[in-house]
Amino acid sequence: MSMKGKKWLGFVLLVALALASAVGIAAADNGSIVIAPAADAKTLNPLKASDSYSLYSVYLMYDPLFTIGKDLKPVPVLVSKYENPNDRTYVFHLKKNVRFHDGTPLTAEDVKFTYDFIRDKKNGNRYASYYDLVEKIEVLDAQTVRFVTKEPYAPLVANLNLCIAPKHIAEKDPAALDRKPVGSGPYRFVSWNPQEKLVLEANPDYWVKGVPKIKNVTLKPIGEATTRLVALETGTVDIADHIPPAQTKALAAKGLKVIPTQPNGYNMLTFNETKKPFSDKRVREAMTLALNRKEIVEFVWYGQNRLLNSSIIPQSWAYEPKVKNYGQDIKRAKQLLAEAGYPNGFEFTLSLEADENVKKFVEIAQQQWAQIGLKGTMVAKEWGAFFNDITSGKYEVCAWQSLDQKDPDVPLYRMFHSKNWAPNGYNWIFYKNPKMDRTLDEARTTLNREKRKTLYREAQRMLSEDFVCIYLAEYKKFIGTSAKVKGFYYSPYDYLRPLATSTIAGK
Repeated sequence: MSMKGKKWLGFVLLVALALASAVGIAAADNGSIVIAPAADAKTLNPLKASDSYSLYSVYLMYDPLFTIGKDLKPVPVLVSKYENPNDRTYVFHLKKNVRFHDGTPLTAEDVKFTYDFIRDKKNGNRYASYYDLVEKIEVLDAQTVRFVTKEPYAPLVANLNLCIAPKHIAEKDPAALDRKPVGSGPYRFVSWNPQEKLVLEANPDYWVKGVPKIKNVTLKPIGEATTRLVALETGTVDIADHIPPAQTKALAAKGLKVIPTQPNGYNMLTFNETKKPFSDKRVREAMTLALNRKEIVEFVWYGQNRLLNSSIIPQSWAYEPKVKNYGQDIKRAKQLLAEAGYPNGFEFTLSLEADENVKKFVEIAQQQWAQIGLKGTMVAKEWGAFFNDITSGKYEVCAWQSLDQKDPDVPLYRMFHSKNWAPNGYNWIFYKNPKMDRTLDEARTTLNREKRKTLYREAQRMLSEDFVCIYLAEYKKFIGTSAKVKGFYYSPYDYLRPLATSTIAGK
């Protein structure tokens, strides 16, 4: 063996030993599975969770009214049936015999409480804008709840995929669920040591017979991609999050499984339009034209993710295929910068999550921007700190992934309508365009899909013409699993929830 090979083997053994002492070898606990997310949860409270890593755990411990299928259509979970007697009224009938982990029945009161809490903007939930058009929620009986909207609201059913919280606990103290969750889902909370591990156990009284099959789940966050890979290869963990695209073929060759997730968003570089010079459209256009986006996507994602030009993915019925595909044009980019008053370029900060793949495409963007005199200084932070900076507008340019394509209203209205400016909404670009606002308002209150499609395609063209952000690749990630894990896939809409019906051989 070469000296280089010996050093790598030594590194692998050292990392494996460290991980084994921290979480225990996965195979040692009969009926258990160990998962390595790329970051830890910020909260375990379904009334507050809005980042993916928090929702990983929430969707294992709680149940939603609906989930979203692979065809982007709502699939009932807690709902047995529903009616839509008129354009503004939806009546949902809940499944019987569903109980929270403390034995309390889940009823229509819990549904009303959950969605009333989330849509109340005083509570600061980032999903509040999804329910702007809900006029009232009424409990008809223990198993029946009625949503009445102010006007027709096409995305309502798709947006009822948030998890239901127990009113009898959260009404007294909404923060009580932050660290001690009590859900109705397939797994129950055991313990949480933040940044180290979260331990769950199977709910023996789960309302779906025979589910879950795996008895114990441990989520052990591992932020560094190489360490996650080593943990998977050595059997310290059974499932590893965020496998770098460059490593997918090598892992598969070693007998491990690599699962590509369903595309549900896009990678992008975006601007804080409240800060100069990014408030100037000419600067944003120049920065777009300075990049060879095709080259970046091919180099970073190894041809496994498609180049996008829009906020809507091609799998959506609202996708606009004729949005302009901007290629690299250094001469025009320099001309635009000079017109904007920056003939010699300028310096700026480039914020990003401390993730190797994100860093990779940001580094290429830095190099290409340098060709027009721009110097971007990278500021990489762990997920929690990065998320806080971006959602509070403390950045100039950032690398971001916009996720959730269950209805075109979601990626467009929440991110680009001026009502949703941060910190209470997802528009931390601080984009404001009255024509866009009118278009998105009309689209969400129109029930005719063809008319909605026309409006959403117009919105996509506006975003392209305004150079609001620089689109790169579609967002899909790769999950690595042991060959022993059967039946698992990652859902972009209920995250790790498919684990409930998965098995692990020999455990």
